[in-house]
Amino acid sequence: QDIIVLAGSPGSGKDTQAKLLVEYFKSRNIDIVWINSSDVLKDRIVNFKNRVGGGELIPDSEVIQVLLKALKDSLASGAKIIILTGYPRTVAQSRFLVEELNSFNLRIALGLELIVDEDELIRRLSLRAQVEGRSDDDKLIIKKRLDIYNETTKMALNELSKNGVLVKQVDGVGDQNTILKRI
Repeated sequence: QDIIVLAGSPGSGKDTQAKLLVEYFKSRNIDIVWINSSDVLKDRIVNFKNRVGGGELIPDSEVIQVLLKALKDSLASGAKIIILTGYPRTVAQSRFLVEELNSFNLRIALGLELIVDEDELIRRLSLRAQVEGRSDDDKLIIKKRLDIYNETTKMALNELSKNGVLVKQVDGVGDQNTILKRI
């Protein structure tokens, strides 16, 4: 089983590209599972609504517990490829993921980081706030979320690299299919 970590700052297009990757592999009859941390953490987000709405992260202990179950379920499904989006976000989560996969004699096949400049991210997130009415996409919170990404998630990706994972940066600007081809 190949595990791919698809990372990027808020608004970089992780979910869009994950959906396209799932469609791509399924169209070739390759069994693939996408674990979107936002989806599997929905119940926990309610408990931490003020923190998440303010642009902060859910505590590692909560994230690890929920993601571990989702990962084990996906491994048991026999999927050839598992895509993780929104995880790991901290060094502790990266270390835990690597150790947990090692216990199954598995490793992360590839890390991909979508790179988008800050002005474009703010434009995308502001548009998303208007269209979807997301409270975590207002300008001050956007800036805080971008700062958190740069302070924590970049370090989490560096930790994966230190553990032998190839982490490639991919230009995340352009139309969806062009970005998919870059991936």
